[in-house]
Amino acid sequence: MKNLFKKHPAISVIGVMVILACAVLVIIKLAAPANPVDIDPEIQTTEGTAAQEATKRTSQAASGQSADEQTLRALLQSRIDEEDEILSFDYLDYDGDGTKEAFAFVGKATGDEDGPSYLGELWFANAAGAEMVVSREETNGFWNINKTYTFGKHAIVVLSKFYQTGDLALVWTVKDGKPCEETSVSGKGGTFTRLDDNDFALGHDTYDWGFDGTGHTYKPYWFYWDEQSAGFKEYGGKVIEYEQLLKCKGAQAVLNAIDAADCAVREIYYRANGIININYVDYEDESNHNASLQLKGDTVALQGFWVEYGFAGVDLDILEDSDHGGIYVKALVPDIAVYPAKMPAVFGGIKN
Repeated sequence: MKNLFKKHPAISVIGVMVILACAVLVIIKLAAPANPVDIDPEIQTTEGTAAQEATKRTSQAASGQSADEQTLRALLQSRIDEEDEILSFDYLDYDGDGTKEAFAFVGKATGDEDGPSYLGELWFANAAGAEMVVSREETNGFWNINKTYTFGKHAIVVLSKFYQTGDLALVWTVKDGKPCEETSVSGKGGTFTRLDDNDFALGHDTYDWGFDGTGHTYKPYWFYWDEQSAGFKEYGGKVIEYEQLLKCKGAQAVLNAIDAADCAVREIYYRANGIININYVDYEDESNHNASLQLKGDTVALQGFWVEYGFAGVDLDILEDSDHGGIYVKALVPDIAVYPAKMPAVFGGIKN
């Protein structure tokens, strides 16, 4: 062999190259996994798509762009339990910053003799991802799944929770691209009722029918969206005198009806939305009552609320139709209450 290399040096060079190539192959083999696994092309494609979508969402979030509705639905579907359904999906710009996001109620629909009810969770999704904001434990007993309302450039989502004898409204929105509970009104009352473009009512249930603090009552209080402060405010009540109310056309008939029922007038509150609440008591029954009136110009009429419960219109003939029982206070949520800065001219020159 030695003589062969001397006679044919080219063969010697080729041999060396072959040996080096074999050595490289051995090193590569040793560096490879001991048990290589074949990659399913479908899984590889799926993982690649998911990675691309995640990159896309990250890019959109960083640039403040909206993810489209279909993308957010798919993202949410990938996060929730397989047995749950997306029962509602509200996709819009909640905080007026030009970026859309979504709130969704996820869970199961159940039914009983009182109608449909729902068990599940409230989720939020935007270009940055999806997260649960109200858990299944917190929503246990919720029905009338979330409804969305728009006030100016602002939007909210409302969950209505009903207990055996009462209800509660949870209110959520978006601030700085993140889900945020509207703590000023969320959980402060129930029976969220939209009245017009800017106003809504919250029902307050408490035990104040009897002098002894018994007797369940349900009373509406009035709120509005304040665009200047970008927040909700309450129509706070300002005390007016009996004589001031008498200056309004229609007031005498209401006061006569209270007197005919052997009841006595206590506080009278005027609110800037034109609502007047009269608290009166029945000393014989030791019970508290109220009458609500709507002032328009110089005329008042008994006001009924919550048409779905049997009240309708403002021209009620029977005093009891406007009586929600119990005692009205100046404000349900004093921290956001705004009291009338100017009283109607019909009240005259009597001190406010």
